[in-house]
Amino acid sequence: MKALVNGQVFTPTPIKGDGVVLIDGDRIAAVGSAQEIQVPSDAEVIDVGGRRITPGLIDIHIHGVLGHNCMGAEVAEVAGALPRFGVTA
Repeated sequence: MKALVNGQVFTPTPIKGDGVVLIDGDRIAAVGSAQEIQVPSDAEVIDVGGRRITPGLIDIHIHGVLGHNCMGAEVAEVAGALPRFGVTA
């Protein structure tokens, strides 16, 4: 399990500055303030230093990224590159 701590977590009601996100494998296990979420003692703790933590973004209109376009075989290159920019779907 990983724990992102000391972040500004964006949810429908933003958590300012002391947010915690617990990640279990490839799933988010818990989101809340440091007062609400207890970090397991065996978790890998990653202090994000007050940075923002947001859900993955959905881009509903895209033509390409990093010189790759969305036509034909290059769509796999686009899909592989987008998560680096926060776009997950």
